[in-house]
Amino acid sequence: METNQVQSPIEEGQQSVNHAAYYQKPPQKKRWWILIVIIVCIALIVTGVVLVVSQDKEETKNIISDKNQDPSATLTVDPFPEDKDRDGLSATQEAELGTSDFEFDTDGDGLKDGEEVSVTKTDPLNPDTDGDGFGDGREVRKGFDPLSK
Repeated sequence: METNQVQSPIEEGQQSVNHAAYYQKPPQKKRWWILIVIIVCIALIVTGVVLVVSQDKEETKNIISDKNQDPSATLTVDPFPEDKDRDGLSATQEAELGTSDFEFDTDGDGLKDGEEVSVTKTDPLNPDTDGDGFGDGREVRKGFDPLSK
């Protein structure tokens, strides 16, 4: 430890006072450790950024390569292959009944054609099966029987 002595000027009538001021230089080792820690932190941050960026690029490559595969290898399953309008009737049933294979509600009464045939037993070609002036869909929604006047 290095010590510097500081002398105060003596004025008349005063006693001589020796003020010892202690001044320490920061140790060289401490500065080096701080510098090393800072460099290591920066290196870790840079490494983390590089890893994240390279991983994103790898995922992007995988996505792109998946899209470039042979399309015949992709299996697409249509859950309703015979029911184009998704009304519950197959194309064959639609042809037999005379309903549209492109509209799910051929008569426009608010009930799907398949629902009219299998659930309510109403005519999918007639919006008011019982002829009472109220549409089949409206009667079903209100809790009435669409088959009786």
